[in-house]
Amino acid sequence: MDITSSEIIKFSKLVSCDTEMKKIFDLIERAAPTDATVLILGESGTGKELVAEAIYEKSKRVNKPFVAVNCSAVPDELIESHLFGHKQGSFTGASADMEGKFKLADGGTLFLDEIGDMSIKMQAKILRALETREIQPIGSSKNIKVDVRVIAATNKNLDEAVAKKEFRSDLYFRINEVAFKIPPLRDRMNDMHLILMEMIEEYNKEFNKKVSSITLATLGLLQMHTWPGNVRELRNTIKRTMLFINESTEQIFAEHLPVQMSGDSGLSASIAKNSAGANPFVFSASAPQDPTDADKLLSLDELEGQYIKFVLKAVKNNKTRAAKILKIDRTTLYEKISKYKIETDEN
Repeated sequence: MDITSSEIIKFSKLVSCDTEMKKIFDLIERAAPTDATVLILGESGTGKELVAEAIYEKSKRVNKPFVAVNCSAVPDELIESHLFGHKQGSFTGASADMEGKFKLADGGTLFLDEIGDMSIKMQAKILRALETREIQPIGSSKNIKVDVRVIAATNKNLDEAVAKKEFRSDLYFRINEVAFKIPPLRDRMNDMHLILMEMIEEYNKEFNKKVSSITLATLGLLQMHTWPGNVRELRNTIKRTMLFINESTEQIFAEHLPVQMSGDSGLSASIAKNSAGANPFVFSASAPQDPTDADKLLSLDELEGQYIKFVLKAVKNNKTRAAKILKIDRTTLYEKISKYKIETDEN
């Protein structure tokens, strides 16, 4: 895979033109065919389960089960039974035998999400299961052989957790055979319009809408947001927008977004004012498939130049604010202003 190209890559359910994400795609291609235990690191909402699914889909176990467990969502007193199963009568409420997730995933892949939230006691049992490839259901005296490839994920800093003795170092080393670190959405602004188009197409089908594009002003507002909830937060925002948008609407404008999307109401108003009636550049999901529209598409350099000019106009040539929105330093901004011959008050 060419990770230096600006080409858009569709990888399983993931899409990106970002160099760091392409490196992750390349690592998935290399690690997926093996049985190496994988650790996926990243903030909440970055898409760790999608990466786990991509590994599974590229693996030799693709025709066997993929079982996902959110370790933080299962109470401590139930997690052992949930993972390893139990025998009837082994504890109050155990009215029948139950197979655990390890057994259900036998031959396939078990995804342990938020493993960093697991108790020290349970961590020891997970380590034993990984080392021996055996589990023992609660209330049973027999060990059961299981053939499972484990993928683990967490939003915690496990190095710090190990240092604080909140996470076992031996388990950390065992699950860290191959590690992926998923960047937060705020570091993937180049992917914003690609992710948006994927979501818009999905919700067009779900809500019977016909949105085909998003204006530059809208993209600007979305890029201003810090997205602490990452792609999950973006998905919720777009889902809500698409749910309430008029069925005849074909283009998402800034006013369609939730009010709280802009952390700077003054800048939000400025963008809306400067884009009103100005035929703002539109990101379209359908344009690349239309030969007529494709002839009119801009190069990446042209697009970057137009967007920088747009942002500068929105913030009234305030370079500090523009650089912050664009996620670049002031020196880089001045270089791009010179490169694209953008007129400002200082020119």
